[in-house]
Amino acid sequence: MGKWRWAAVLLACGLPGLWPGRADEEMPPPIITVQPVGTEAGIGEAVRLRVGAQGSGFLRFAWLLEGETVEGATEDQLLLPAIREDQFGVYRVRVTDAFGSVLSEPALVSPAVDRLLYWARQPADARAVVGGPVRFEAEAQGSDSIRYVWRVNGNDVPGANQPVLEIPNVRLADGGRYTVLASTPDGTLESRSVVLEIDVPELPFADAFADRGLIGDATGVGRGNNRGATWEGASGEPRHAGKRGGRSVWITWRAPASGVATFATAGSTFDTVLAVYTGSTPGSLIEVAANDDGGSYLTSVVRFNAVAGTDYHVAVDGFAGAEGSVVLSWELEPGAPPLPRIVAAPESEIVVSGGTLHLAVVAEGEGLQFQWLFNGEPIEGEGDALLTAQSVTSAQAGQYSVRVANSAGQVVESPWALIEVVSGPAAPARDKFEDLFDDPLNGGASLHGAGGGGFTSVAPGLPGWRDTTNEGATRSPEDPLIFGEVGGASLWFRFRAMATGWMHLSTEGSVIPAVLGVYTNRFALSVVTESRPVPPRSHAEVVFGAHAGEDYLVMIDGVNGARGPVRLAYSVQLAEVRPPVMGLSPAGFSLEMIVPPGTYEILRGDAMSRLTPVTTTNVTGGVLRFFDAGASDRPRRFYWIRGVP
Repeated sequence: MGKWRWAAVLLACGLPGLWPGRADEEMPPPIITVQPVGTEAGIGEAVRLRVGAQGSGFLRFAWLLEGETVEGATEDQLLLPAIREDQFGVYRVRVTDAFGSVLSEPALVSPAVDRLLYWARQPADARAVVGGPVRFEAEAQGSDSIRYVWRVNGNDVPGANQPVLEIPNVRLADGGRYTVLASTPDGTLESRSVVLEIDVPELPFADAFADRGLIGDATGVGRGNNRGATWEGASGEPRHAGKRGGRSVWITWRAPASGVATFATAGSTFDTVLAVYTGSTPGSLIEVAANDDGGSYLTSVVRFNAVAGTDYHVAVDGFAGAEGSVVLSWELEPGAPPLPRIVAAPESEIVVSGGTLHLAVVAEGEGLQFQWLFNGEPIEGEGDALLTAQSVTSAQAGQYSVRVANSAGQVVESPWALIEVVSGPAAPARDKFEDLFDDPLNGGASLHGAGGGGFTSVAPGLPGWRDTTNEGATRSPEDPLIFGEVGGASLWFRFRAMATGWMHLSTEGSVIPAVLGVYTNRFALSVVTESRPVPPRSHAEVVFGAHAGEDYLVMIDGVNGARGPVRLAYSVQLAEVRPPVMGLSPAGFSLEMIVPPGTYEILRGDAMSRLTPVTTTNVTGGVLRFFDAGASDRPRRFYWIRGVP
């Protein structure tokens, strides 16, 4: 444990009767007698900030970090028992009594190790009109070489790699929830999230389907929000676009003319799901169009053939219960030739190596023509509604979609389907974490692929592998940063250990370098282990103690946003599993852990990016022992134990 670092001392608290006078006499606001004083601290050390104040009657305290209220910090002292990286910054305290308030001077709490990053300035919420300018500013300190990456709704803003993000001509699609990552070879720091809200009129959204408002313009844009909204599943409300939601809001658009209509949620501040229906009650709705992630930054877009005078009920939902500000725009092209309509899109599929791939699309329209695509490129000779491939190999793992054209020259493209080639039975990979879990549809069939569920069994003596791709994958705001890797195209997997022992996961054989993380606890991710490629290796690899019946949630992401083919191999070896025993004394650091027999290399360094080999040892009895003399003299030290051939 680190030493206590005292930032200031408290000389006096507010006491009744300090200010004499009549009860109806105006009193002065409180005064601060002792200002909080900044300090330095190492990660995990305890920090205490104190303030001295005088006032009239009862004093109230509210501590602020970078201008934001610190939850639960309402005393004359602020205790951070084990400071985290996101707790460094400028603190102030507001002292209030019955006659006013006063704000203290700033107190900077900074890392004791100068290479650790902290935010000297973070971005703030903004509001802008379409066509106007907006500016976000951030500044990280603690290193001479800092790389910045700005994100909207968790996804990278192309070319936004400076501490200042200026948008001189705001578009609707620029709205959303912004964060910025500051990255060095030693780690990555993520800012607080802020919102760019586009200034557009309010729309008559309603939580309940029966209370929805009516709009009828051919073109328009407006806003609302789905905070606290519900889902009318008991009344038959469908799962929009086949996705788990739970925060839907409704509005009805009456088509003023026939033509092709486009609706989009660009500018919304969360991961949206969008669907359009006809019908009169939640249980009688007929889907016209639906989409998840067809727009930029996890927003949605649909196009459909509109008929004059028809009421189209538009639902905007948040994926997996996401909520925030909704922006909805629409445009009608009166008299435009009708679009082909995809009734059933091709679905993601698991194909055992050497097996047969079947993909199909069902569409409506006149004179339909089809063209299948693989990773965005046309597949020569594949112009039917059914795509079949025999004796499938790993080279055929990837994204498949199909373009459908009609005799009027109108073209639509299906959402992509992920085809994975595997060694044996397996559950599919998912772009989004929540899609890993079952959530049965509430009645009726869906036009969309299953929402997820299932797991890949890992049993002793049955090693397996899968070839997949993260092409087209996105990144959710909640996805972990593995060793500070910025990433940008994550995939999730769900494995279940069928016996207790050592589980081994490796990305060896992948075309792209990828980081790898293993977690438990769906509702509050708990890290089991994480790995990144360490030169000269270009793949990530982990071995960890797995327990029979336990689910392990695995994420991979491309290093520096890399996208391409990924192989993930897995196995489990029967063994007794116990946590490692570690000790730190003035003499050094000691480690004892049970491992499978084999040869192990131990690396150490003051950052994961600067690890150097210390020793190589051959373990035959199942117990690895290691001692590092003098380790206690270092402010921090990382160790990496990896198996070698």
